[in-house]
Amino acid sequence: MDSYSPISTWISRLSTRITNVLRDLFLLDTMKYEKDIKKLTDADLGAELRKKTRLMTATASGVVSGAVSAFYTYGLSILSSAASGWMLYVAIKKLVLLKAEWDSRKLGAFRIRKRDIIGPLVVGIATIFVGAKMGMALNGLLLLGAELVIERLDSNPEIMATAVDMWRRITSVVGRVAMCAIHS
Repeated sequence: MDSYSPISTWISRLSTRITNVLRDLFLLDTMKYEKDIKKLTDADLGAELRKKTRLMTATASGVVSGAVSAFYTYGLSILSSAASGWMLYVAIKKLVLLKAEWDSRKLGAFRIRKRDIIGPLVVGIATIFVGAKMGMALNGLLLLGAELVIERLDSNPEIMATAVDMWRRITSVVGRVAMCAIHS
């Protein structure tokens, strides 16, 4: 039993870190965050501002990536776009609080480095292409599955007509959802 103790300790620490990261990305306790910001040194405050700038750029590109990939993923990427949208909202709120603290300390103009914008933007653009490729692969698998089902159902025309009708309805709804997401 003692041999498992380091592993369980490691798992416990990992789960705590994951929980803290998720809490940092999705939740915002403004009062607590303001208190935490005030404890930061000037260098740490600058690092935190850069980190939130990168997060904001990455989540903004995640929103766009999810919306653009919606067509290829039959709307499933809209879920990641919604999660990225919420993370973007939290990142902007935190960035506003950090910037207010920076200004209150009279540290001068905060400079955003090019790499804080370009790096996450390049990753976001790459995500669009990867998402499109994965969506195309999903589309191919769905078509292959549909062909196999159609071969099986070919002997019974009534079931075949029902299956085709259901397939048309599903793709129509997913297409409408994707178009609404793209136009909103």
